[in-house]
Amino acid sequence: TNPELEDASAGGEAALGLDTKDGASKDDVVTGTMVVPVNREIEVILRAHDVIHSFFIPTMRFKQDAVPGLAIHMHFTPIQTGDYEILCAELCGLGHYKMHGMLKVVSQEEFDKWLAAREAEKQ
Repeated sequence: TNPELEDASAGGEAALGLDTKDGASKDDVVTGTMVVPVNREIEVILRAHDVIHSFFIPTMRFKQDAVPGLAIHMHFTPIQTGDYEILCAELCGLGHYKMHGMLKVVSQEEFDKWLAAREAEKQ
């Protein structure tokens, strides 16, 4: 994603800063639930356009700030399947209460099926 392309008023992909004209962005999956395979290292690149935010998975005790102007790489390896809440742990403005999502940790087989279904939706 490109923080300069973020447009929260537009909703959808533009709110996330996706450059839909960039061919490489075609495989980006936009969803409120982050689905990952168990026992596999996951890399997340955090960027903030406006203020400091904080990516927080309370159950995993995993927290990392997202700072405007920086691309912060974080890695974690989920070791147990399940559903986990993702929160913004930094009071960041009027929309703070809406900044939450879910992390769904599944088997590799379930992940492959989920990813194939997302790809089929793009066709």
